[in-house]
Amino acid sequence: LGSDITASLGLKNRSRILAFKLGGTAELPAIETTAAIPIPEPPASEASPEQLAHGKDLFYERCVPCHGIDVAGGGVLPDLRYASAETHATWDAIVLGGMRSNKGMPAFGAIFDKDDSDAVHAFVIGASRRAYERQN
Repeated sequence: LGSDITASLGLKNRSRILAFKLGGTAELPAIETTAAIPIPEPPASEASPEQLAHGKDLFYERCVPCHGIDVAGGGVLPDLRYASAETHATWDAIVLGGMRSNKGMPAFGAIFDKDDSDAVHAFVIGASRRAYERQN
């Protein structure tokens, strides 16, 4: 599970396959480091407190195992605080319709309706907004 604490460590999935040879003398290649990427400004939201509470409940019930506590991913699966404008624009196609099922994001259209998707999106935007403001 991710969280702000996990995300603050700057860990990323830098997978590599290593092969060893008995008596070998080669050294491991250095792991490339990358500069921190700023959180983009999330879209505006006019969500009501009730909608945000509903979105939070749904997020913690269904989304937190992959996308982390308070929307802060742990470095392997997408950290939704960094969602692009395109991701926000296609939210329902991703969450309800399975637009990214080929990348491991299942469709939730069988268990979420449009109001549920909007509520989760509002919660994600709110958490992203707080993180965006903290970094600035």
